Amino acid sequence: MQTMNPQLPFEKGVRALLKVKWTLKTKSPLVIRQGVFAEFKSDKNRADKDTKGRKLDPVFKWTPTGSENQVADFAYQFFLAKNEAAPDETPEIRARYHIPASSIRGALRAAAIERWVEWQQRDLFMLRKKENESSEDETDAIQASVKRTCDAMKRGETKWMHILSLFGIAFNPNNDPENPFTWAGRLQLETEPLETADGKSIKYAGKSFTAKDGPENMQRTIGMRTPVDRITGGAKESAGGIHHWVEMPKGQTFVTQLTIANPCQTDIDLLADWRMRVKAGFLTFGGLASVGRGEVNFFDDKNSDVRIPGETYELFKPGAEAATFTADPLDMFWQRETFTDFKSLQARQNKLPSHSAPEVAPQTPEGENHVPQS
Repeated sequence: MQTMNPQLPFEKGVRALLKVKWTLKTKSPLVIRQGVFAEFKSDKNRADKDTKGRKLDPVFKWTPTGSENQVADFAYQFFLAKNEAAPDETPEIRARYHIPASSIRGALRAAAIERWVEWQQRDLFMLRKKENESSEDETDAIQASVKRTCDAMKRGETKWMHILSLFGIAFNPNNDPENPFTWAGRLQLETEPLETADGKSIKYAGKSFTAKDGPENMQRTIGMRTPVDRITGGAKESAGGIHHWVEMPKGQTFVTQLTIANPCQTDIDLLADWRMRVKAGFLTFGGLASVGRGEVNFFDDKNSDVRIPGETYELFKPGAEAATFTADPLDMFWQRETFTDFKSLQARQNKLPSHSAPEVAPQTPEGENHVPQS
């Protein structure tokens, strides 16, 4: 049996942490498809003779009552909030909009693959799931794909392995508990809940109206589009007419935070590439990116009395230099170094360790247990 021993991201503990905070401002509407729906009617008081959309009186309800008039809502989550009118009473359950961290993380991972991996190898870790009734040819194709991925792991493809070190991997082709290719990545990503002023009104077709129920902490816009047939260029006949969805409009801000454990030189290179793509409009987030949704840029409020930077970077390292980091990270004394701009962080790049490619364990005969290398 051929065994491979990847160098796990936390094999030697936590040696340093890099915290990145980006405040982003939407340059185009941002759509998050969450699989939840609200109820939307754009023609509540329209008479039969008003067939061209006159006398619009939109109505938006957070909870849909039927299958008709549903609109795909933005992502939201529930939380407990104090009742301001009666603070001593039981907190109220409310909802607020948010951007799932997976939406940002997936876009960053795709950009990293595009930046570092040759197109012939980009599908190495996009394995198809085997169906219960797969044909012999389909099974052979899946097995060949798994073997190709295992061979790449054995060779230690440097760029792919760095991406897997950062984002994690869950790949165990032989269901071997002694030799899994599964570990948590060094990157942790979070997004702050959306708290935006003037969020009570909703805009649709140039008209603003107030929703009586539902989350009210983000400016919302209801977009509409007739799905297009990519072959004919016309409207799809089977698409069911105009589709509506809730989106965050242009000019709104949101915060995403990245924490990179054991940062290395190539992490800074990747951060530089992400920043360049964001500013150039090549790195977009959310759905409908193919039709111009999800473009953002770094927010910097220079007119405010308290200047809000669009990006900040903090590097945490143990206070005492040590040859080996065997102490509990929670008991260490950490020193913080703050960078107000990305160029200052790049100047410290050479002080960080370089990324080392994973090592491959020697071949283990059948029946012997896999022993990790030291």
